[in-house]
Amino acid sequence: MRIYTFHKPIGTQIAPEREDGFDAVEVLPDSLSFWAIVFPLPWLVWHKLWLELGFYLFAMMLIGGLLATPYAAAGLALSGLPGLYLWLEGHDLRRAKLRRKGYELVDVVEAKDKQTAFARFVAKQMQARRDAVARLPQIGMPAADPTP
Repeated sequence: MRIYTFHKPIGTQIAPEREDGFDAVEVLPDSLSFWAIVFPLPWLVWHKLWLELGFYLFAMMLIGGLLATPYAAAGLALSGLPGLYLWLEGHDLRRAKLRRKGYELVDVVEAKDKQTAFARFVAKQMQARRDAVARLPQIGMPAADPTP
């Protein structure tokens, strides 16, 4: 089972009763980022992590600069660290980007895949909406007195 986090823009309402009620929701897995270690630059660009891309390129330039010095062995040993960091923390970097953009964490769901996680999330939101409606006070006319 995997863990998925659900994020929405602060101030927006999730509307389970509408067809497009979940369009603003972002779903992120809480796992290792395999593609981030295999193809770090395209992965960073694909997810539009521009700040992180700048730090990655800066770190790789520093490590590459070590290769032209007598400390080339240290540079070679350190060359895998930025990719390893992306592998371990890639999805957390995406969550940090969403926080910077004004998103908030809505829910955390455990499921075998993204589609099942989204279905569970929708079911939880629908149940929460029904519970909120059930807690509303009943407003209406008082019952008529049956005795004449």
